[in-house]
This record gives sequence, C-alpha cells and structure tokens, in this order.
Amino acid sequence: DDTAEIAAKFAADGVVYVRVETGNVWENRLTAFKSLETDWVLCLDADNYLLPGYLEQALRIGNRRPNCGMVFPDLQRFGDVSEFVRVNDTQSLWQQNFVDAGAVYRREAVLQQDLGHVTCDPASEADDWLLARHIAAGGWTAERNHLPLMYRVHGRNKHFNRTAHHPDYFEDASLRNEPVTVIVLLSGRQNQLDDLTNWLDEQAWPRVLCRLVVVDNSHDPEFG
Repeated sequence: DDTAEIAAKFAADGVVYVRVETGNVWENRLTAFKSLETDWVLCLDADNYLLPGYLEQALRIGNRRPNCGMVFPDLQRFGDVSEFVRVNDTQSLWQQNFVDAGAVYRREAVLQQDLGHVTCDPASEADDWLLARHIAAGGWTAERNHLPLMYRVHGRNKHFNRTAHHPDYFEDASLRNEPVTVIVLLSGRQNQLDDLTNWLDEQAWPRVLCRLVVVDNSHDPEFG
C-alpha cells in the first residue's frame, strides 16, 4: 500500500518509517528498539488506541523509579466484548503474564538483555510475556499505569487465535528459550560415572541455554 508515502508526509513531525520483511512481530519490535534513540518505547498495535494522558502517566510513573523497566496497563476491552480487565500482578512474571504488549518500555531495559539470539513464534507463543520476563530477569521492575489501554476484541485477534488451540504452559510461555541449570552431586560412586556422563550427553536442551554445576562431596581426593 502507500504507507511509506503517507509516513513521509509527516517526517518533519518526527515520523520515521522503517520497513522490515520478517513477518514476525517479535523480530519487528526488536528492530524498532534497536532503531530508536528515545528513552521510552510504546508498541502500538492495530487493535489498540490510547486514552488522553496514557503516555504522560506512564512516563511520570517510570521516570520517578530509576529501576522501572516497563509500565503496564489494565485493559479496557471493546468491540465484540465490552469489559474492564484489571490484570493480576500478585504473582511472579514466571508464573503468569500481566504485561501487555501495549506497555511502555524503557528502551535501555530491553537492549541490555541482548535478545538477538532469542526466537519467538507469536502464532503459538506469548511474545509480550517473553519480553517482560527477560526485562524482569535483568533486575528491572514493572509498574502499573492507572489509565487502561483500549483493546479491541474481534475474531481475528492474534491473542485469541493463539489461545484458541489451548497451548500448554511450556508453549505459551516460550519456555524453550529459558536457560536450565543442571546440578550434579558426586558422592564418589565411580561405577556410576559412565551412566551419568551418558545421561548428560543425551540431554536435548540447547547447549547455549545449559549450565552444568558439578558438586564433588565425595571427600575423596583421588575421585575428585
């Protein structure tokens, strides 16, 4: 379509047009975070619109907390469904997602995570959840915006299409991207070392996401 020509008309107002061909919203957003120079970033999707003051409120909250990495909204659904959804942030982000993609993110908090090696299939995985967990893992906090994000509900929503086939927790949370630590306790049983080594070698988890910790509690210098 003529999106590029329309955007060019607003270049003097600061509108920047970048075309990417990935067809993947996760990669598109990472490209945007790398391309921008602002302190804060909002990913505005086609089914969202902002209430007056949404950005001002988010920046006011985020800037008064130096360790705040994201300011997340409650949701005001409209369209096929009309309801206010107060998201539940009483549990850890590792248990459930409460940060919508329409949150306002501190750009530094995203870039610090070096997400270039992290892949995501938004058709089956919650890309906003994956991003929020990485930001939180970097020591950043999530704060609530007191103004909701307007969220249109209809039959072609990405979220509803993704959840229609009831993905399990592993898939939905994109846990295939999570690092795993294997802790092995060695008590000095020499005859079991081959079996243990073979078991470790058979593990299929990506090596780049694995950390092996070997604890020798045999009290046997020769074994150690």
